[in-house]
Amino acid sequence: MRNWNPMMVLRISSFLLSVFLLSSCYEKQEGCLDSNAVNFDFEADETCCPEEDSEDCCCDYPEMRMTVKHIAGEGNMSLGTPYYNDLGQLYMIESVAFFTSGYSVQDGTWYGVNDTVEVNSPDGHILLVADDATEISRSAFEFPVGKFLRPGMYDSLRFSIGLDSILNSADTADFQTNHPLRPSNNVLYNDSTGYLMYRVELVTDTTTSEVRTFSVPAFPPSSLTMAIDLEHEKGQNLSLPVEIDYSEWFKAIDFDLDSDSLVAEKVKRGLLRSFQPVE
Repeated sequence: MRNWNPMMVLRISSFLLSVFLLSSCYEKQEGCLDSNAVNFDFEADETCCPEEDSEDCCCDYPEMRMTVKHIAGEGNMSLGTPYYNDLGQLYMIESVAFFTSGYSVQDGTWYGVNDTVEVNSPDGHILLVADDATEISRSAFEFPVGKFLRPGMYDSLRFSIGLDSILNSADTADFQTNHPLRPSNNVLYNDSTGYLMYRVELVTDTTTSEVRTFSVPAFPPSSLTMAIDLEHEKGQNLSLPVEIDYSEWFKAIDFDLDSDSLVAEKVKRGLLRSFQPVE
């Protein structure tokens, strides 16, 4: 019969006890286990998402985001700053906002956002449409468009200024309280005419400081397509870097002679010319 060294027995017993205590004290770490998420936690042991598509899930997924550089001619555009159009007429932009929608990027095939929203059509049908309507304003430089999970290299960007017929005619109650298309959240809604493509407030006479407001309906939208090199890595947001030159909005406008409706239409044409990709 083998004789055990008492010291060796003590060491083995101490080791086994330590292993037991460590294992009994270890608490499993909960976190996001989806590698598509921006907060994927490779150290987590248990998922924080009890069910697929659960509202209680802690995973945050990549977004398509419009990143905007606001300029006027050669410099940054600032509200309340005097500018001059090509006719030498002064104008100051007091506020500006416009709707964009219908975002997609191309690598041979066009891909849009993953978010959708249910809306009630005028004929009573429930429709599932892309939820990417975004209000752009001078108050920010980055604007979330919607979730976008597909990694890849893209060479074109397409989006619309304004809203398509489905979103434009949807019941405003279909949208949650924090949604861009909820009328209480933005200035791009008029009780009599509905959604607006854009709304801009200008001062064109500094002697009176009268604020003139111009806008056009959101429907029909105008589509823009531009060549742009984009790389979307898994688990990362996709940035859409563009430049908006607001001086384009007011070219060929005669603030003294043009009617308000003509000015509004010319501003719309200028808006469509004002976008350029940022390399």
